[in-house]
Amino acid sequence: MEFVICAVLIAGLLFLCGFELLDIMYLAAGIALLFLAFIGGFFALCLVLLAMSRRCEAVFVEIYDDPEYSRFPHAVYEIDGRRVRNIFPCEMIARKKLYVPGKKIRIFYCKPRNETIDKNAFLTIIFGSLVFIPAAVFSVAAIVRFISAI
Repeated sequence: MEFVICAVLIAGLLFLCGFELLDIMYLAAGIALLFLAFIGGFFALCLVLLAMSRRCEAVFVEIYDDPEYSRFPHAVYEIDGRRVRNIFPCEMIARKKLYVPGKKIRIFYCKPRNETIDKNAFLTIIFGSLVFIPAAVFSVAAIVRFISAI
């Protein structure tokens, strides 16, 4: 909601500064395409990291909560005596059921980044990519159709 209010305020200020409505629409379309590019890059990077990972057994150790490392807590797993953080922050809902200390699970270990990809991160990457691709195609087509109609 704050994003919409901020966008309306910026568009109003640009309009008051002398920009035409068409220029503001082109700017909004460009920003939307930039967001799509960033999100696409994020999911592409996640898929590359997933492809570079190998499956291994790990034991959940703890939830690591260090404000200097990240704003959100991360799950920590032990693989062959090494403690390795998960690539995504841990889930906040049903944390006690998902992260049971001492529980052995199969996860993906990304050696170049020395991070793990647990089941929740794996599902986020796969479903996020599957949802993003058609949404991005539809969004780009809608923006192109909108701009060409003007």
